[in-house]
Amino acid sequence: MNSKTKTQDLAKALNTPDILDIKFKKGVSVKVTNVKDGTTHQTSLELFLYLNEVAGEHGMGRIDIVENRFNGMKSRGIGEAPVGTILYYTHLDIKAFTMYGDVRKIKQSLGLKFAELMYTGFWHSLEYEICLPL
Repeated sequence: MNSKTKTQDLAKALNTPDILDIKFKKGVSVKVTNVKDGTTHQTSLELFLYLNEVAGEHGMGRIDIVENRFNGMKSRGIGEAPVGTILYYTHLDIKAFTMYGDVRKIKQSLGLKFAELMYTGFWHSLEYEICLPL
């Protein structure tokens, strides 16, 4: 990886898996252990830096997006969030095992609405107040 990117190009990414055991407490990641070598990270900063490094080495977390901005303009960009990607998909798996399907669908739709309200700056709208308890 060069110094400007957080993720490895997929053509150059590691081809052998790392097996990670991530522990959560009340929905927050509190510990990660690499099963292969036994390294453990427990503080928020250590966990963030380690997951960012490992996921980035495997090419996780790079997206190329074109978005329709709120004002009608289109914008293209490349985003990198290796640790965000790994924790997002880990949370999806946890929800698949712990939530009823209908509840998960409702939560997903309200979450999308909440994200839209944040993106467009509607923090003081009635819709935001309704979504806030999520």
